[in-house]
Amino acid sequence: MSTPVPDSASPRRNHGRASLVPGKLKTRTNANGYKEFYDENLGQWVLTHRRAMENHLGHPLSPDLHVHHINGDKQDNRVENLTALKPKIHARLHLVDSDACLRCGRSGHWAADCDETTDFQGKRLKRR
Repeated sequence: MSTPVPDSASPRRNHGRASLVPGKLKTRTNANGYKEFYDENLGQWVLTHRRAMENHLGHPLSPDLHVHHINGDKQDNRVENLTALKPKIHARLHLVDSDACLRCGRSGHWAADCDETTDFQGKRLKRR
């Protein structure tokens, strides 16, 4: 007969506490609802969605970029649900217009169709 695993060690029921299963990646959900894991090499907790985006891009993310969950689910860290954004465009999506273009922040078109040369504040955008 096996010994039951305490709730604090169960990866399914961590409720913001770190997963304590020996030999497993230490994970938790932070106070803002984002998944984190403990990076032994850095000696600190890392946001899972930022690391997923870095792995997808193949290089570290600039600290001045935010990673946005397209479907709004902070727990859904699939790369197809993540996009890197400038902080002001990210804030605009959450506070002003949830359907704004992910590239320029303007309404009326999608990022795939964006031909704008400046963002919604008039700042020059990089060419595609």
